[in-house]
Amino acid sequence: MAKAVRLTEEQLGELFPSADVLAAAAMSWLFAEADQQFFSGNDGRGWVGLGNYAALMRDLEPKRGAVSMFVRLRVEAADPEHPAHEILDELRNRNIEALESIFRGGVEDGVMRPELDPRRMALATLGLIEGSQGLKQVIDEGVDVAGTFEEFVELLKLKYEV
Repeated sequence: MAKAVRLTEEQLGELFPSADVLAAAAMSWLFAEADQQFFSGNDGRGWVGLGNYAALMRDLEPKRGAVSMFVRLRVEAADPEHPAHEILDELRNRNIEALESIFRGGVEDGVMRPELDPRRMALATLGLIEGSQGLKQVIDEGVDVAGTFEEFVELLKLKYEV
């Protein structure tokens, strides 16, 4: 890997003191890419933004190894002493902010009811996604992360669509 990024192994080790830190940094980079692809401008607001999030979930389906590693790392790095804790904490906060922005934009644009609480819905949405991803690692059969998310969005529309 060091050779691929034109660093010595020593330099790579100084930048990323453990495999978990390197993996967390890669996840952070991937999420930054997703920010640009799925959540920029008006396409990142309201029902369109949630549709884009569903597309992101579908995009992740064939990347089972990466999702599995992220699920494991997310749990392990909850410990403040874990070397990747800070990176994963930042990534979780960025995820919450992206979802909160989607919901806030929907309310501001008048496509979602004003009583919708963007923060509460962001946390519920992230909980659904992370829980589904974790469950898929344990019980693969019948767990469709993207499908579960899409069903959740349809239920939200029943309650919050204007």
